[in-house]
Amino acid sequence: LLELMSSSTFFLTVAPGNVLTAELPAQLSSLDFPRGVASGDPQPEAVMLWTRAVPATGSGNDIRLLLQISTDSNFASLLLQEALHTSADSDNTVRAYIDGLTPDTIYYYRYLGADRSASRTGRTRTAPAPGQARKVKLAFVSCQNYEQAFYGSWARMLQDDRTAPE
Repeated sequence: LLELMSSSTFFLTVAPGNVLTAELPAQLSSLDFPRGVASGDPQPEAVMLWTRAVPATGSGNDIRLLLQISTDSNFASLLLQEALHTSADSDNTVRAYIDGLTPDTIYYYRYLGADRSASRTGRTRTAPAPGQARKVKLAFVSCQNYEQAFYGSWARMLQDDRTAPE
């Protein structure tokens, strides 16, 4: 299943030990992020990040963007900054497998384009270390059709997350 899902998207493995000071490429255009951001497959030391980036105006086959990861929501202290690219061949999607992370830790991430274009800020968490005593709640979501539901499950997941003890 993972092979099938990754066959249509750009896949990159990035280790945060290689903190870069990458700057936006000069030819980068402004981007829209129509599908937001997502994270998944949390491991004790890794997580998968995803977005779809399209040019804000016109079209282009080679789209360049920047991924930033931080342990704080204002990105004052960057853990990782990596230049990525995608194209229409992969429906402008980017998947980045980030490893070398700390178990049971919250990370914030975002994607940047030129002219201050930016995705929403995502928040993810690595899984607890093996043998670590911690309750874990998992949720699975899939594509939905607005006309067939009112997204009550999304509201419930967000509410449960906001009221978590920590």
